[in-house]
Amino acid sequence: EHFASAAAAFEEAMQLSKALLKPTDRDLVQVLNGIVTSVKEMRDGQCLVVPTGWTRLAKDKKAPPPDPAQSAVLGVLHKLREGEYSFALCNTGEGLEFHNVSASQPHVQIQYNACVELRGVVPERVEDSAFWWIFLKPLVFPAAGNGPRMLYESVLPFLNRKPSRANLHDDAEYVAAPRGGDHSHGLCALTALRYVLRCSGLDAEQA
Repeated sequence: EHFASAAAAFEEAMQLSKALLKPTDRDLVQVLNGIVTSVKEMRDGQCLVVPTGWTRLAKDKKAPPPDPAQSAVLGVLHKLREGEYSFALCNTGEGLEFHNVSASQPHVQIQYNACVELRGVVPERVEDSAFWWIFLKPLVFPAAGNGPRMLYESVLPFLNRKPSRANLHDDAEYVAAPRGGDHSHGLCALTALRYVLRCSGLDAEQA
């Protein structure tokens, strides 16, 4: 049951990813309305996975169009109970500088709290398409100034009125960033999957 619900959440995220590749204005409105509908229909304990990121304009006009997947991160909305949500942003690439860190012994390897979990999120914040529009905008509208800063310093604090790094919990998990970068985003997906499974009731070892 735990794995089936996680698989369903990621299947929905895959469909969202496809819809966000080159959306028309009409497509984007449908995506936003679909997310809001999904949020309102969530059951207690259920997770909704929403991909985002940031796409920059290519400096050279002759260069190929920017690839949104170059900066992909995953948002996970978890409905704890009626009237209360948590939201986690899972990232294993650019933007980790905004995450809390830990140094493991004996070789002092820096590890990152890859899923920034915001607790105490009220329905009014996530049942409003305006939030999801701001969350997705840097991904679907390329701009030279796009990057992680706005997401971490403006979008996330909107949800529970706390700076991103103030959201640190005793059960937070830490991972080491890949030395060569997480270009396939496989580690990001795996980290988000572990978070979803933990939300479903599995402990860290089971997940």
